Amino acid sequence: MWLQLYHNVNFIISFVTKQFKGIIVMNKLLPLFICTILATPYISGMKKTDIQPVNQADELKNALTIMCINANTYIPKSKPEILSQTVCTMRLVSKEISKELSDPRVISSLISKFVFSNNFFEWRITDRLKFPGAQQCIALSDKLYDKDLTIDKVEELFNQGAILNYNQTNLPYVLSHWSLNRNPEGTSIVKKLLELGTTPDHHNSDEPMRYALFSKNKDTIMLLLKWKATKAWNRVILEKEYQEFRKLLMDHSTPEELNEGLKVCIMGSYKPEIMQEFINHGADVNVALAHANIRMQNSYYHNTDYRNHTTNIINFLHNCLSSSAKSENSIQ
Repeated sequence: MWLQLYHNVNFIISFVTKQFKGIIVMNKLLPLFICTILATPYISGMKKTDIQPVNQADELKNALTIMCINANTYIPKSKPEILSQTVCTMRLVSKEISKELSDPRVISSLISKFVFSNNFFEWRITDRLKFPGAQQCIALSDKLYDKDLTIDKVEELFNQGAILNYNQTNLPYVLSHWSLNRNPEGTSIVKKLLELGTTPDHHNSDEPMRYALFSKNKDTIMLLLKWKATKAWNRVILEKEYQEFRKLLMDHSTPEELNEGLKVCIMGSYKPEIMQEFINHGADVNVALAHANIRMQNSYYHNTDYRNHTTNIINFLHNCLSSSAKSENSIQ
């Protein structure tokens, strides 16, 4: 039993020591120390009823539990299946850890931290976690897609261990799913998800805003703008059906976001009137000009239309700078 425990603990510690150079020397000593702490009462012949609480052992169990919950710091991001292997090994170390990892709330935290640190997608991890706590967590998260979902049920599922930044395979994220809903109930659920901690721009995606624009639900769009969701510039610049919302997005954008929108104009067809809108709202012409010049440098890979399009944009931006300079001189 203790030999197996030694090997289990050694497996866990090896992950950590490979990542932190200062404690490599402990790779052999620490597992032995752990096993000694846990095994000493039995080796010395004490009866089970005579065993007194050992602070070191309690601290060790807590440390291992925390290590598991924060597994994102040492699990290779390219191999999420190792996350499941590590958790299973840790569960063998003590019943307390096994019980902790049967709690879907703990697993929800573990998955969320791993995803946040490694920019991984939740479904690629949840598909690999087969132990009971993970399966409960996934089942709870799946219920966030229920068509009869209410704001009270969202909070209940979250408190039980559902992952808010969750997406089923081949489905949009939960926030995007409800952003697509045209009814007031959908807007209420979007608001509740955001209040509970859903990330409005998960993985730097504009998906929630794109779906809200598609639904043309202005209340949801305004809610996402309030929570600083990533702007879906492509949709409001390149698709005529959604251009009515362009000014709304511009009015709620920072200068950096306006610059990104102006870059999208440069990447699309030549639309000087839209580019002027961005500039009037505060986009930096110099930033856009630098971006356009890079496109021109790479234009020999493309056809004549592409080069002409880029030339027109550069000329337009130069004219904007000249007009701005003339205005400043006239004021002086």
